[in-house]
Amino acid sequence: MARLTIQLEGTNVGPVDLNWGITRVGRGPENDVVISHPSVSTCHCEFELGLDYLAVRDCGSTNGTFINGQMIKEARLDPGQTLQLGHVPVAVEWSRDQVSVPVIEAPKVSASVDLGEGVLSCVKHETAPAIWSCPKCNVYLCPACTRDVHLVGRLPRRLCSNCSAPVDLAPWVDAHMRKKSLWSRIKKTFSRTTRM
Repeated sequence: MARLTIQLEGTNVGPVDLNWGITRVGRGPENDVVISHPSVSTCHCEFELGLDYLAVRDCGSTNGTFINGQMIKEARLDPGQTLQLGHVPVAVEWSRDQVSVPVIEAPKVSASVDLGEGVLSCVKHETAPAIWSCPKCNVYLCPACTRDVHLVGRLPRRLCSNCSAPVDLAPWVDAHMRKKSLWSRIKKTFSRTTRM
């Protein structure tokens, strides 16, 4: 932020805040800042305020624009420098203080975690193994993240709690069930042979 205080004889005009970008100063009513003094030209100068700089540009004035007593056509202003438009001294206040912008962390995207042996976790519960797969949401879910629907005269269905689409068994559940059933067959066969 920057502001000008126009110091005419015996009176102070301002402070006037400068706009971001260009602020035009002069005697004419079309300017952003009007200084009614004969030494100030109709369109005297313009200020450019950026994020980390303040520049002043003379617009071909009759009596000139001065920084620290030196006539300039265009220059950057440093904090504490004196400015004069024609015979009118102007106090300029501005600083290069950094604006602190808070760091906003993006929300964590839920994803399944590998629990080992080809088993993934539920998308909402990282420690719970997923048993169900939603083909519509393309996520893996634990039993707590699905719901059973029992309609009279129909087979019960399990639905995704996010989109209400029917869910399928996760691929590793089917593989574990097959392994289990194979093992149970071997176990049964082995127990029969030991009895005989």
